Amino acid sequence: MKQSFDSRRLLFVLAVAAITAAGCGDRDNGDEYDSSEAAGTVALPDTTPPAGATSDVPTTDAGAVEFLRTVDNGEVEAGQLAQSKASNAEVKRFARTMVSEHRSHLNRIERLNVGTDTSMAQDSSTIVHTLHAKHQQTVERLRNLSGAEFDNEYMTHQVNDHQQVLSILQQLQGRAQNSDLQRLIGETVTTVQKHLDRAREVQLKLSGTAGDTARQE
Repeated sequence: MKQSFDSRRLLFVLAVAAITAAGCGDRDNGDEYDSSEAAGTVALPDTTPPAGATSDVPTTDAGAVEFLRTVDNGEVEAGQLAQSKASNAEVKRFARTMVSEHRSHLNRIERLNVGTDTSMAQDSSTIVHTLHAKHQQTVERLRNLSGAEFDNEYMTHQVNDHQQVLSILQQLQGRAQNSDLQRLIGETVTTVQKHLDRAREVQLKLSGTAGDTARQE
């Protein structure tokens, strides 16, 4: 009886050893061991947005209107400051254009018949708050500058800001439910591209002026 029990126990030990060896052999064949498979789970795909992607855009018509209004108010304020503090004639001229055209754009926004009640105004996007905070920081920094330093800083921000706004506007195209707003966004894309091109031209002239001054010294 004891001999029969010992035989069965020996067979069980040998069977376990054989299974263990087979498993180790599979891993030794170069197959990568996936802990998620062992745990019975499936690895999820990487959903991280690609670098440079802008996902934080207004999701309602009211949000889009508030975005446009924030951009216009910021450009008017910065332009007025540049008109009084800029030392370069090209920069002053550019600032005057910004004040004039963004004021005109604000007037068009106010004539839009887009619902802006509290529920609609609570847009899921935070871009309006981000832009406002960034603008306040820029204006405070510009207030403490003067001369060529002010000119260069103002134009650098103008190029960067118009690039960001253009990117968001391009994503907003075709999303608006209100036809008048949709038309305004399309026209604003063209205007902002024009402003961006002009800002780059002025910035280039400033860098050329700085180079001429350095050579003269």
